[in-house]
Amino acid sequence: MKKRKQRLLISVRGKKETVDAVKDGAHIVDVEFPASALGTPYPLNIQEVRKSVPKSVAVSTNIGEEQPGRSTACQAALGVALAGADIVKLKNKGVRPTHLPNILAV
Repeated sequence: MKKRKQRLLISVRGKKETVDAVKDGAHIVDVEFPASALGTPYPLNIQEVRKSVPKSVAVSTNIGEEQPGRSTACQAALGVALAGADIVKLKNKGVRPTHLPNILAV
């Protein structure tokens, strides 16, 4: 069985926290907006975080707590991916990852 390598994820809100997270050894920086459990950050904030980290550090984020349908979930996922997210999280209510194969491959 292949052993998985552990990686450190640190949640950040902006550039300053991102720089500190990378200095502290983050492998993944998770861009958050703390207004709710899955508060969606602004795309420009995701871009600033992406610019602040080396390519070896992954950027993750989410597309919010509720998406009314498959098409809006796809649009939101594409938006955050184009803003620089390597990993896109979503609430799995009626939207399955199979609906997003091309988006997740960006």
